[in-house]
Amino acid sequence: MAIKKCWLYFMACLLIHPLVLAQEGIEKIDGLRYGTLTNGFQYFIKNVDEPVAKTKMQFYIKAGFDHEDSLQQQLSHLIEHLAFKPTEHTPTSMKDEVFLARLGMNIRDIGGSTSNLHTRYKFHAPKYHPKAFETGLDWFKDIAMQLPLTSEHINLEKGAVRQEFISGIQDHKDFFITEKNLTAQLFPFRKPYDQFLDHIQNFSHNDLRRFYHDWYRPDLMAIIVVGNFKDIQETEKMIRSKFKDLPSNQEP
Repeated sequence: MAIKKCWLYFMACLLIHPLVLAQEGIEKIDGLRYGTLTNGFQYFIKNVDEPVAKTKMQFYIKAGFDHEDSLQQQLSHLIEHLAFKPTEHTPTSMKDEVFLARLGMNIRDIGGSTSNLHTRYKFHAPKYHPKAFETGLDWFKDIAMQLPLTSEHINLEKGAVRQEFISGIQDHKDFFITEKNLTAQLFPFRKPYDQFLDHIQNFSHNDLRRFYHDWYRPDLMAIIVVGNFKDIQETEKMIRSKFKDLPSNQEP
């Protein structure tokens, strides 16, 4: 229960202006370590008293569906999928069950989701397992800096996004399409969903890369880590060291 309460509070902080860190509320959380690096990257680390089997690590990009322009419909979602392709620190992909088993993990310990306001990646490492913990940080850093945005990888994920869309609305297709089309009339950056399947098959790959370039930037990133720690100061030091060299984006 304590972990859930911490999570809800941290999420509220993430979605509000960073000046919230100066307010009394967050300072009253006993044992919380938090900070903002010079490049704007935020972190929250909370040790909980009750024994837990996993260290819950969540990486947030403060951008989602609401940040897409008219050419980028659902491309924030497709980028989330690409995080599970091979990266520098996960050469066979993060979904490789043999790779996860070596870390004492399974496929349920990783995941991603995209909402209107943010994109979230999770990695739940066994507690007191330095190799797994560092692997999670390295994966988050790969997501932040060097996702595999090749045409080959993008094309491979088109089908998965199409299938998710079809299966997700099959029981209320008419309602969903009508609602989205009405929303598109209200907001000029929205597109109707009548032609969505055609769009996701034929969009420009450069429009996807443009979303990644514009929104995957350290001042819009944060990590939340909750669990049992032998040395929370050392954990904080590791996180600061890992993400301090993310290049700042000078564009507004």
